[in-house]
Amino acid sequence: MATVSQNIITIKAKEACALPVEVYMSNGKAYTPPDNCKIIFTVKESVNNRNYVIQKEVVDGTVSLDVGDTNISPGYYTYDLELVAVNGYTDTIVPPTFFIVIEGENLSRNIDITRYLPAVTNKCNAIIAACRSENSELSTLWDSIVEVLYNQFISTATERGLTPWEKIFGVIPDAAEKWADRRFRILLLLRGSRPFTDRKLEEMLTSICGAGGYVIDRDYKNYALTVKVNLGVKKQLEQTRAMLETVVPMNIGLTVTLNYNRHRDLKAKFTHGDMKKYSHHSLREDPL
Repeated sequence: MATVSQNIITIKAKEACALPVEVYMSNGKAYTPPDNCKIIFTVKESVNNRNYVIQKEVVDGTVSLDVGDTNISPGYYTYDLELVAVNGYTDTIVPPTFFIVIEGENLSRNIDITRYLPAVTNKCNAIIAACRSENSELSTLWDSIVEVLYNQFISTATERGLTPWEKIFGVIPDAAEKWADRRFRILLLLRGSRPFTDRKLEEMLTSICGAGGYVIDRDYKNYALTVKVNLGVKKQLEQTRAMLETVVPMNIGLTVTLNYNRHRDLKAKFTHGDMKKYSHHSLREDPL
């Protein structure tokens, strides 16, 4: 899964992903390149390096990266976006910015340095015992290194990484809150500086609720906007409402509610005998 925060892109190595690309003009309006131009997305090991690691054309506002593209070593890279015309004219529209590649979910290691002993010593009990006593210390060191890496990214941050962000935003987390919920709140707060359009609103809701995790009812003629959040993400209802209140103009009435189960949906999925196992509250408000 790729994340974009303040234009900094974070991806996992060897994982396909699609990166949304939106370019805005100084007046806040979305920029659409002319027919004789294209936008090129380029990743390099450093700003001054002439060779690129990834280079893709932006198609329909998206950069599609396959497993072959992201099969690169974890670390810090830079990316930029350039407008390229057919006559060779080139203009940088997004200057070099961090492109971060992290490893997969599981970074645990079984530390056993006896595997590296030469043949002349790998049967010496004293040396093997010494190595095994060092294994636990090296395992602790490795776990600390992994924790430092995870805390570089909000999407994988633990207590040590989340607390500084919460202090920056003046957030006091509830003692019962899970790390996932705290990460979610921080990412919401970081999104507050973007230009907002209908398309951006949908992008933000998709990142929060997932694709198809919400329904938007626009009634701009009557200055009303209703957002229904699917039951599978109802824990984020209040945070979604708070985010929308900072985005939606004050002259538009905003309603945020749950997208409750409907009778016709239940009827298509369950028999009356099946529904007897549930209470009316569960049938209405629980994801089934």
